[in-house]
Amino acid sequence: MKTTKLVVGILMSILSVYIIFQSMIAGFGEALINSNGTSEESGLIFAVLFLASGIVYIVNKSKKALGSDIACLIMLLIAWLIGITTAGIYRDLIVWSWLAFIIGIGFFVWHLISNKKNPVSGKIPAPNVSNQNPKSNKPFYKKWWVWVLAAVVVIVLIVLIGTNNSSGNSASDSNTSQDSVTDSSSDSSATSGHSTTSKEKGNSTSSDKITVNYQDYEILHSKSYPANYQNTAWNAAAVKVTKIVAYTLVNPTKYKSANDGTFQATGFVRIYFNVKANRDISIYPTQGTYIFNNTEQHEADGDETWDGDISNGVIKNGSVTVPIKDVSNLKTVRIKFDADYDTDDIDDDNSNYTYDFTLNL
Repeated sequence: MKTTKLVVGILMSILSVYIIFQSMIAGFGEALINSNGTSEESGLIFAVLFLASGIVYIVNKSKKALGSDIACLIMLLIAWLIGITTAGIYRDLIVWSWLAFIIGIGFFVWHLISNKKNPVSGKIPAPNVSNQNPKSNKPFYKKWWVWVLAAVVVIVLIVLIGTNNSSGNSASDSNTSQDSVTDSSSDSSATSGHSTTSKEKGNSTSSDKITVNYQDYEILHSKSYPANYQNTAWNAAAVKVTKIVAYTLVNPTKYKSANDGTFQATGFVRIYFNVKANRDISIYPTQGTYIFNNTEQHEADGDETWDGDISNGVIKNGSVTVPIKDVSNLKTVRIKFDADYDTDDIDDDNSNYTYDFTLNL
């Protein structure tokens, strides 16, 4: 049995490292799809219990006492329960959970049967063994494996409590009510809305692409927010936002922005405008500033050049594309850009205007 325990303990130690790696990949996948799952935390707890059990098997491979096997049985049963109940998208964790169950039960039963077949640990009578080795009569709470088991249980409880608190905060954030569309300079009409359809959620896993600055990026999924917002606070033009689309990339990319430096982008936000000029104007949504509810602020960074000078009566449609570090939990976007028109009236304070409005998503 001791050779089997040694080999299995070594394999469990190696496999625990592999499980940690798989857990990190699963956590990254949940972050991409914004599932609020606990695959990573469950996998890490499982790996700790699995590794601890493997080490105990190696250290106690020659021991006749059942103490170490009982400790490993408890740890592996806890790991089994965690794995089969909280695996999430990490489906391999279910396989490792049943393997832990088989190992824990198997060694315990094997050791139990072996001790019944060989009840005497040596040729020395039991009374003399007690006198020669007084350590064998130590109370159970002074044995090392009891303290190892207690430490593992405490660590598992701390991690589980932390995970539950994190999930509770996420749920609270997701239930926060949203205010109506605000305009810092006028009482413009609010954005209309409806329940987002499955098509608009864009949960497709196809290899769709978005082109930004002449470079293609593969899209994991997209989410469209129809809008009907119009701002007429500046009488020289009527500005509408007709739609906002958030794109999540298959692979986050190191994005070199023209205005905001280099950062890791997980997606893009594309905002669709409609501008009607009531006189000859110059207007610049593609040079605007876009602020999101997650405290990110970015300048428009796409290759769109549809704005600028617009003549009286002309209607221009175009989009603005903004890279974003975290596209997973967008709720609002604040939009700021400038506009002006030429005039010979030096007292005309209306010739220069800054649009500043916020849209709820």
